[in-house]
Amino acid sequence: MRIRIAASFCALFIFIGSAQAQQRPPALEVQFNRAESAWRTGASLHEAKARVDRVIRELPDDGEARKLRAQVLLALDRPEEALVDALKAVETDSTDPEARVVLCETAIAAGEPDLARRELDAAASRSLDHPALNVRLSATSIALGQLERAESFARRALELSPVSPQAHYQLARVLVRRGRNDDAIDIIGRGLQNAAVDAEAIRTDSILQILTGDPRFRDFLSPN
Repeated sequence: MRIRIAASFCALFIFIGSAQAQQRPPALEVQFNRAESAWRTGASLHEAKARVDRVIRELPDDGEARKLRAQVLLALDRPEEALVDALKAVETDSTDPEARVVLCETAIAAGEPDLARRELDAAASRSLDHPALNVRLSATSIALGQLERAESFARRALELSPVSPQAHYQLARVLVRRGRNDDAIDIIGRGLQNAAVDAEAIRTDSILQILTGDPRFRDFLSPN
């Protein structure tokens, strides 16, 4: 049975380019950039895959293209195929923190928890200064049942990026899962006060919407 990352996390697949990306001929660079754009915007996952396929056909060791295709395949609900690309991306550059995160996410989706736990450890030692990667590691930790670790990654993300909406949401989600709704509402309240989070996003989030019944949530929305 597959282990899946929460659907609310899917929007957090953030592509972080590596300084060691393989040099591409101009025509393939255009294909890669258009594939990345189609994937980022969600305009067409099939277009994104078709374009990145062309890059990988010509440059099979392009680690950035492998990472991108792995994430596109995950979005297309094809985790077993994505795992092939994620493994290749790590093989190409084992020092790339995002490659490790992508492999961890892919292993979870493909039902490979032992591989996912190994890659979580590997990614954690390489992602300390990346807010977005820490948010993603927090989500993978939840999927692996490591809630204490999930909280640690989320707090690190918020420390690195104090106005990041996703860091606020992720930390609050972890706290709710840990049965600490009072702490979660404190985080959300802080985000509402500094305009880092959106109240409607809280109301529509499957995990965070429980906080909207707290009187303090309404107080945070009241004009001073």
